[in-house]
Amino acid sequence: MILFLLACAGQPELPDTGDTGSYLEIQTNTISLDVLPLLRRISLDFRGVPLTLAELGAVEAELTGGGDSEQIIDDWTNKFLNDERVEERLVHLLSEKWLTKLDQFNIRYDQLDLPAIDEFEYERSVGEEPLRLIANITMSDVPWTDVVTADFTMANEMLSSIWPIDYPEGETGWQRSYYNDGRPAGGLMMSNGLWWRYYTTPFNYNRRRAATIVKLLLCEDYLSRPVSLSDTTNILEDGADEAISNNDACQSCHVTMDPLAAGFFGFWWFDIYDPEELSVYHVSREHLGETFLDTRPEWFGVAFDSPQEMAEIAAADPRVVSCAVDSFSELLWRRPTELVDFPRLNQIRGAFERSGLRGTDLLVEITKSPEYRAGSLLSTATDDDVARERTARQLSPSQLASSVEALTGFEWTWQGYDQLDNDTIGYRILAGGVNGWSVTAISDSPGFSFTLVLERLSEAAGSWVVSQGIGEDSAGLLNLVGDGIEASSQEFTDQLVLLHRAFHGFTPGEELLELDRALWVAISAQEGPSAAWAGLISALIRDPSFWSY
Repeated sequence: MILFLLACAGQPELPDTGDTGSYLEIQTNTISLDVLPLLRRISLDFRGVPLTLAELGAVEAELTGGGDSEQIIDDWTNKFLNDERVEERLVHLLSEKWLTKLDQFNIRYDQLDLPAIDEFEYERSVGEEPLRLIANITMSDVPWTDVVTADFTMANEMLSSIWPIDYPEGETGWQRSYYNDGRPAGGLMMSNGLWWRYYTTPFNYNRRRAATIVKLLLCEDYLSRPVSLSDTTNILEDGADEAISNNDACQSCHVTMDPLAAGFFGFWWFDIYDPEELSVYHVSREHLGETFLDTRPEWFGVAFDSPQEMAEIAAADPRVVSCAVDSFSELLWRRPTELVDFPRLNQIRGAFERSGLRGTDLLVEITKSPEYRAGSLLSTATDDDVARERTARQLSPSQLASSVEALTGFEWTWQGYDQLDNDTIGYRILAGGVNGWSVTAISDSPGFSFTLVLERLSEAAGSWVVSQGIGEDSAGLLNLVGDGIEASSQEFTDQLVLLHRAFHGFTPGEELLELDRALWVAISAQEGPSAAWAGLISALIRDPSFWSY
């Protein structure tokens, strides 16, 4: 990322133009969303669900009462941040960058004597450990840099049963817990879940781990650097180890990678398929890096004597803060950052630093940016603006699942597998998600497979709502079920309006209401009113007004 290079040279001073200064505004040719659509976007990004009917009515009342729009947005954003669902939502959001939620690890569930019914829980627990640590620290009143210095991890009953972890007695679910195998404090850098995902072979000597930390914490990818192939013959003749030590092309990366890799030898595993070998941190191996890599441990030229000291040095590296700004901006803007974004990122970073590196303040600051609030493009927008800015976003599989569940109560699971959170027995990739391995970027536009998955999800959710009876679905949306319903009645129209407001966040016009009425009447004539309501709810879910935001 561009911030890596800029951080190395020091942060440049930019003109203090304020939030609306021309220096910053030249980067976006967009028009911001109105209050209600913007709050729907923030709610979906922070909580994974749209506004409830009560929240929608409350915001409308504040607006019609003459409330200040920006103050209303600020107040509701803070309310959303206090929702207990935010931390859970961050886990799914972060997984799009950290890519740890795999469907299979080197250690299978049956190697740990777990029953087949626990396979999905096992795989998700392993992959979510580092994500939940990051999410917990982000939502706590502590500096972001605690992600690399914390002396605890996040664990549930599953992880405490397979790893050397002290789990709080009497608790359930995800809790702050502590490894008891002697590993030093180091936050996610001491996380089994991270290194089970980014494992290294014995003779790679942790170089992959070093590259992973640089990519995820500093936003610099060694693999993106150009490498000269002019000395290929000499490399083949001399051998890889000799080339790494003496070849200039190799040294361009390894001069910083190898000293960093030397700090991770507590995770140097002889057998990457042995459960016991992979579960425990090996304190006795910590200093083997100097022997095998022929270099002393360093963090980009700063020597350290222990992994814990490495963590403290990392926390002081300004690139960790820059990368956090870059990463969360990409996740919430739903696009990669570019050089043209640097002034905005610098502005966000300044606010982040002034807050004491509080993760919640970073999230709020990003939602205030024009890039986040973009709802449409100005006529002055260039082709580059059109290609770059995201004026509408597609719900991710996790957002689809949580939104449908919140509105209808329907949870799409089968044989213990969340159908929108895995690909072994599920449809995560088909719905536009990532699998952490072969697919590493979410879909930014609906394709054929997304349409098919959405159709099946909507049909199942619609049928579920009707099967629950009047007012017994999750949000109490369906008040009319059964025979004797007059589609021309005001009561019927009120039901249509309520459904639209719940699923789409706005009151429909007469033309849209008539289309809904016609659809309901057509289905009811053939299959009855219950099927008609199920079909109508299915259509509301498949409408872009629901799955885009």
